[in-house]
Amino acid sequence: MDKLALATLLSWTGPLQGRKRLQKVVFLLHCAKFPTNAEFILHHYGPYSRDVAQTSDALVEINVIEESGGAPPIGNGFCYKLTDRGNQLLQNTQSPQIEEMLKFQSLANELVKENLWYLELGATIAFFMQEGEDVDNAVTLACKFKNVADGSDSVIEAKRIAEKIHSFQPV
Repeated sequence: MDKLALATLLSWTGPLQGRKRLQKVVFLLHCAKFPTNAEFILHHYGPYSRDVAQTSDALVEINVIEESGGAPPIGNGFCYKLTDRGNQLLQNTQSPQIEEMLKFQSLANELVKENLWYLELGATIAFFMQEGEDVDNAVTLACKFKNVADGSDSVIEAKRIAEKIHSFQPV
């Protein structure tokens, strides 16, 4: 994953709670054409990218982002936020890529506020849509994959997220 893209994302969202949330938000932004340069696979918890995990670890190592907390059940999950050094580096970076990424800021801020289960299920639906399935088939496949009843409130909310991502037009 592009380091600048991840740092920029965290500068918009503020602290981002959880590795799963980070993965799903980045995947959904990726589907909306946010420049991640990440590859995703379908994992038990929905789309997952080793690139995203490695990039976040690399940015922690060089003190651009801070990872706090711990894995449940001991902690409340990991939390990621941009450090002062990361903020300073971003402020001193002039790149046309940042201007292009700004088109996704409001979408990113909406996604981080979504219910985590809706994000996970919505990202799974979006994954199948990325694979060429229409929305109804993607919902059916996601429900089967996640063992959830089609038509439930959570599926309706997840479908809303996936459709929003696939119709997003960066302006």
